[in-house]
Amino acid sequence: MASSLALIFDNKEPSERPGFRRLGLLNGLLIGAALALGSWGQEVWRLAGLPVENGYTSVILSSLLLIALCGFTGWLTSRLATSWITVGLWFITSILTALIIGYQPYIGRTLAEWLADSRAWGLPIYTSEALTKTGLIIGSILIILTLVILAILQGSRLEQAVIELSDEGRMSGKSWYILFLPLPIIILVAFVTSSWQVNPAAAAAEVVHQTIEVARTTEGDLFQLGIQEGVNYGAINAVRDQLTENYTLRIGDIDPQSSQTFILAEFDNGAWINCRTMNDQMSFCFDAMPPYSVGLLSLISGEPPPDDCRGCLIRADEEWVSWLQERASLLGPEPQTERLGQWGGYVLMRVAATDDSYAIECLFNKMSPLQLDHCRESQF
Repeated sequence: MASSLALIFDNKEPSERPGFRRLGLLNGLLIGAALALGSWGQEVWRLAGLPVENGYTSVILSSLLLIALCGFTGWLTSRLATSWITVGLWFITSILTALIIGYQPYIGRTLAEWLADSRAWGLPIYTSEALTKTGLIIGSILIILTLVILAILQGSRLEQAVIELSDEGRMSGKSWYILFLPLPIIILVAFVTSSWQVNPAAAAAEVVHQTIEVARTTEGDLFQLGIQEGVNYGAINAVRDQLTENYTLRIGDIDPQSSQTFILAEFDNGAWINCRTMNDQMSFCFDAMPPYSVGLLSLISGEPPPDDCRGCLIRADEEWVSWLQERASLLGPEPQTERLGQWGGYVLMRVAATDDSYAIECLFNKMSPLQLDHCRESQF
């Protein structure tokens, strides 16, 4: 009541008070935070406790972008305080918001890989082929409707909130209540929007982690246990003896057409395995190194890989096959292979002569089937 009387004596409209712009900024920041929580809260929850390398970077970056975007829009619209401008700016913001949510699993994760390792810069690591137009459109409609409605109501909400400020301009419980009131709806809309998008990585990492833990800590027949629990634990039998307690997971290749997601697991004993999931279910796991070592060496020598080397047949253009075989003599009879880095489905390998007098680097793309992207002479 005291703050209301002070406002009357002040003879200022609520939108003209200094606290109005501050409330506009705070309103925008809270809307952005609610959108981020609804969009990626479940993903963060599923990844929590999983040893996924670089798992949260893209979510953090996208969340900060959403919060900054909505905060700026909230501040600018409260500064201009014109109804049609407010609706227009929030309409543009809603479109940008829908695009950020839709492309976060692809552009966001790719940017995170670029920032983590400069050698990956420019590689299309996670493509947006899995993002359907239907999902993007439906999600955009929900976001646009919600934010436009809030834009229409923004003036009256902020005026009510500024009236409830104390004489010193401090937030009251009623002011906080007014700002927080629409947040549950925003969280729900963002959750529904993100649910329409295809983002299998978190679920795939979760099931691979579960399978590794069960295989590592359980004795007996994994196949029978899998039948009882409805998880194909037997998919990891081929590499079960390589599993250790300490390991990290990495999101590998994502193939939306076949609903396949590859998750890489690296163990402290040097083991490197590749697990394929289909529709959030385990398919099979195998030793990841032979295709990149034995398969690459077979391209260099011109001899076919051993019959028992699964996935060692590499797709490569004839010019790169010729390029490799021309350098076979420089690499010697027993060249050594080393994995230099990996970013999603891209793997960088080094092949060097035994005395390290000559070396080449080859970049692979895709995992099924394995594709040679290009090679170059190593820079010592």
